[in-house]
Amino acid sequence: MIRRFSLVALLMATSLLTACNEQLLFGARMAADQVSQPARPVLGAENSVPLPSPTSKRLVAGWQHLHVYTNGDSNHCGQAAAAMMLAHADLNPLNLNRRIQDPVDSRWYASNADWIDGLTAKYPPDVLFGLAGTSPGRLVEMLEAFGMRTHFSTSADDTAGLERWVSAGWPVATLVDAQALWGGEASLHWIVVYGMDQRQVLAGNTFDGKRAIPLDKFRRAWECAGYPIHYAAVAAELP
Repeated sequence: MIRRFSLVALLMATSLLTACNEQLLFGARMAADQVSQPARPVLGAENSVPLPSPTSKRLVAGWQHLHVYTNGDSNHCGQAAAAMMLAHADLNPLNLNRRIQDPVDSRWYASNADWIDGLTAKYPPDVLFGLAGTSPGRLVEMLEAFGMRTHFSTSADDTAGLERWVSAGWPVATLVDAQALWGGEASLHWIVVYGMDQRQVLAGNTFDGKRAIPLDKFRRAWECAGYPIHYAAVAAELP
């Protein structure tokens, strides 16, 4: 459901792992550049950059809610994350047919397939030549291209910053270790957090379909221990 790549295969091909890491870091620096911030390292907490506070609020139906999109394959969770964030902001830059009514907020949304296919046509996965998913830079590129102001963060467990954004009604894309959350093969995955408290986070595009994730478990997965990027988050709001 995003950049789901086999750790075993990567360990067997060191050159591919190196290329993947380099593209992840390039994508992270690209994200920093596109939000008019100086390029910066992203490895480790010592080079952390926390999320700034949002400058606006967007509360749908009077409380935190997110119309969830999912990727039906193993490679497009970044596009699903962008779709959720754009639709939540009531943006429809691809002029998609909004024919599905959400029973919670009563708003009309385009279909899952239309969003994923439309975004992929313009902004396909870019890590390892598109074979290993979507970098933070590509996610920022999608959101910025369609009118959102983004903030890319790598910080030492900045749950406080994450809570500020979701409390203001702005969902945040977070890169997590899928194996730490759901088991299975080693992979990274973009989920979109739209609610949280001291016990749990609420997120869209989870592997098991459950929106609630225990907070401690989420924080361990968000750290992405053993990967070249930690606590990665992309927040976005309307200018």
